[in-house]
Amino acid sequence: MGVTDAMIIHHVGQHFSPSILRNFGVSYLFDKNVMSVLIFNCKITLIAVGSLIAVCVCIGWVLICQRKVITEGKTGWLPIFSVALLSLMLGGWVFNEKASSWVITHPPEVYFAKDLFGLSETPAPKIEEATIDLMRKGFSLSSQWGWKGKKYPLVRVSESSRVNSSSKKINEPPDILIIAVESLRAESLGFLNAADSNSLTPNLDNLAKQGVAFPNFISNGFPSDPGFFSIHTSIWPHRSKIINSDFASIQFDSLPLRLKKFGYHRMGFWGGAPNKVGQLAWGKKWYDEILTSENNKEGLHFSDAEFFQRFIKGVEEHDQKETGKPFFAYLANKGTHPSYETRGFYYATKEQKEEAAKFDTEKVENVQLRYNNVLQLVDLQIGKLVEFLKKRERWNNTVIIIVGDHSNITTELETTHLALPIDKYVWTGGLIYGPLRLVGPTPRREEFPASQVDILPTVIEMLGDKRPFVSLGTNLFADLPAEKRTAVALRPGGVRMDRGKYSLYVDSTNPDRFWWNRAHTSQELLPGNHPESPFTPQDAAELFENIRYASYLVENDRIWDDKFFKTVGK
Repeated sequence: MGVTDAMIIHHVGQHFSPSILRNFGVSYLFDKNVMSVLIFNCKITLIAVGSLIAVCVCIGWVLICQRKVITEGKTGWLPIFSVALLSLMLGGWVFNEKASSWVITHPPEVYFAKDLFGLSETPAPKIEEATIDLMRKGFSLSSQWGWKGKKYPLVRVSESSRVNSSSKKINEPPDILIIAVESLRAESLGFLNAADSNSLTPNLDNLAKQGVAFPNFISNGFPSDPGFFSIHTSIWPHRSKIINSDFASIQFDSLPLRLKKFGYHRMGFWGGAPNKVGQLAWGKKWYDEILTSENNKEGLHFSDAEFFQRFIKGVEEHDQKETGKPFFAYLANKGTHPSYETRGFYYATKEQKEEAAKFDTEKVENVQLRYNNVLQLVDLQIGKLVEFLKKRERWNNTVIIIVGDHSNITTELETTHLALPIDKYVWTGGLIYGPLRLVGPTPRREEFPASQVDILPTVIEMLGDKRPFVSLGTNLFADLPAEKRTAVALRPGGVRMDRGKYSLYVDSTNPDRFWWNRAHTSQELLPGNHPESPFTPQDAAELFENIRYASYLVENDRIWDDKFFKTVGK
């Protein structure tokens, strides 16, 4: 279980726990991408496996030496002493401070026991009114919004109408497309970092020349599941569980359900198998049309070429059947998933295979170079999609939002802070293209911190939706000072908050342990008591409390009520 714990922490970003098994299933533990973590982090693997073998050998030796004492039913002090000594030796490195930064702070058996006996729930705050005020203080709302009440503390209402507003048909609602690119690394995006001559993403660069770039955009968690849920519901990930699978009965406000009231045709497209990671069940609640690779005859995930072509065909059919009706689409590709390969995917035509062969990764050992190849391939497909959309009559009324579901490692090998939401796991960058009346003058760069939970309030305010809504984010186009904006990300080791040019990291179990660095640089994490720290112990304590309270609200079904707010549903 300890070896598995190390694998899951590195790949999934959470401890090996019942929550992991409920969401991914036992078979996922043997997925090639998970197993590859053992090879990539061979030092930790050797320590874990070596410790396991050493314990088995030592206990076996003790049993052999003491077999006579044991068979006679007498107590042998040597076995007891030996096992106790071994436990202390193995536990010493687990509980020291450096090991805790690896987040191997508890044996995985502890997490299973807590779940079994109902001890993993988040405790209620001592003074809830004060906690609510503290959380709301952390969000800067535009002047037209206020808070609803105490039962559902995250619900916002329009100040122009404190009662439940009805949805109103808006003039010329735009087509809206969200592309959640798998493992999108912000530092590899040309429109954020590179000159045109050496960019890996020329098609995204061209789109950025007509759009709004967000160089400091981060995902709210790692891996894909927290990002999927944050984009759709504007809720932070749970502090220790996976919302997709652990809270399937809880009601959430969501972007596609809201757009249903505006007459949108809703399409959810996955290049992989979302049913294996708990996303498809929510997709069936939220979308009119769904595409996944799970029913693919060849049993392979869709290549990015085939995936985007399937979506193009879906749009063509929509245009024929429902002329003039706006669509909302969520696209999650699979081709850029670790370990960054071009083979092993489904290609429908010879042309698709030949195109992918130009970016083949089979003989490329360097992980960063493999990533560069698959990134160029998905950029090519996005370029083809944009060219198709430009030919439609509704191109001048189309909004395209491009973000990553998360970032990911390539050649980096870190031995500390592995389970914190550091840049290599969550820094994805972002891009929004749309008409002037919706996104403002372009091109431009918005340097303030932003994250996936900002997408829902951005879209609904873009549409002029005045109904109550739930959000832990802020409209990206709201007229707010940059210093009042923050972005939050979670992993099992702790929570991160970006404010201004800096990042604050707080231990998941102890707010007195916190670090900071200059965001999106190679600067090492510095201790919170560093004399130049832009954050205070109070900042760390407030962030810690906000995360716990948000998880408490999820656990107690106090996020949203369809009937109470009368804004979504059938």
